[in-house]
Order: sequence, then structure tokens, then C-alpha cells
Amino acid sequence: GTSGDRACRRSPVATTSLPEYNAATLARYNGEDELLPIYLAFEGKVYDVSSGREYYKPGSVYHFLAGKDSTETLQYIGGDIIQRKYQVVGTYK
Repeated sequence: GTSGDRACRRSPVATTSLPEYNAATLARYNGEDELLPIYLAFEGKVYDVSSGREYYKPGSVYHFLAGKDSTETLQYIGGDIIQRKYQVVGTYK
């Protein structure tokens, strides 16, 4: 199949139209599959941190945040950076 087009289209961030993730679906995006983007959840939103892959991939300093709800950790440090630097790609429930 040729489903490579999807990644190129960018839609405005309207939380209602974004896909919803839970612990199981978000876990796939933990950086272990290099073909998939790297996501993490923070305060109910899912962020695409793929542009920082070197920090979030397995064995890297922030890998423990990838592919899960990292709200608790990020409330203490780094949450504001995530919100500024990365795009929201979904909601987390």
C-alpha cells in the first residue's frame, strides 16, 4: 500500500477532530519502531516529539517519557517546553 501521503497533510489543531489515544494505543509510539513517530501525553494532549528522536529513542535520556502519559513527571520539569516546542496530534483519555 502507499499510505505515505498522510504524514504530509497538516490540519489546524482543533482538539475535537484529533484522534484519541489511551495507554495501549499510545504505547506503540514509544520510539522502538523507527517507522512510527514518537508521541507522549501531557495534560490530556498527545504531542509528537519525533523531531527530538535522539532524546526519546530507546536508550536515550528521555525515552522513559515516550509512548505514555508523562503528565506527572512533566508537571515538575519540562512540560512547558513540550507545549512550546511540539505539535499536538491527539487527545489522551
